Formats: sequence, structure tokens, C-alpha cells
Amino acid sequence: MGFKIRGYTDAAAYQLVWRVEEALECKEYALGIFLDIELRFDNASFESIEMAMEKARLDRSVQKWNSHMLRNRKIFLELKVINKSKTVRKRCPHGRG
Repeated sequence: MGFKIRGYTDAAAYQLVWRVEEALECKEYALGIFLDIELRFDNASFESIEMAMEKARLDRSVQKWNSHMLRNRKIFLELKVINKSKTVRKRCPHGRG
């Protein structure tokens, strides 16, 4: 597998799921590493995501739910004796603080 320009995301996702299921059925290990090379989600503003949902003509209630989730979420870190939380104020960080 791997990145392909104009590749088919759905086909890659199905192939990935198939490989993981096959490994689990054979009692093998499965490891996935996913890279966001262009940092698209980190750099996507809430407004741009909301505009994309509107352009895609998502049901208004789905748009409202997603907007609320984006604008009111917290990130939690628990590591042994360390417990921290942070409210996400902008963009869409995932894995970085």
C-alpha cells in the first residue's frame, strides 16, 4: 500500500481493514502508521470545515452537531500521575498540543 496521487482512498481503507482482520484471524500482530504529510487537518480552520459541510449539503442538524463538537472539544492527557486537559480553540490538532 502507500500513497498514490489520485489514489482511491476508499479502496485503500478497505484493503487496510482486510489486512488487519486477516492478521487478527491468524493471531498475528497488526500495526498501522498513518502520516498527515501536508498537515491538512492541523491547518483546517473551523470555518473552512463548516463551509465544506455546507457545500456538501449535509443535513443542517449534522452540520450543527459537527460544528459544536469542533468548537467545544477538549483534549485529555493521562500518563501515570500526570493528568492534563486543554480546550481546542482553533484548527484541528490531532496528536500534537
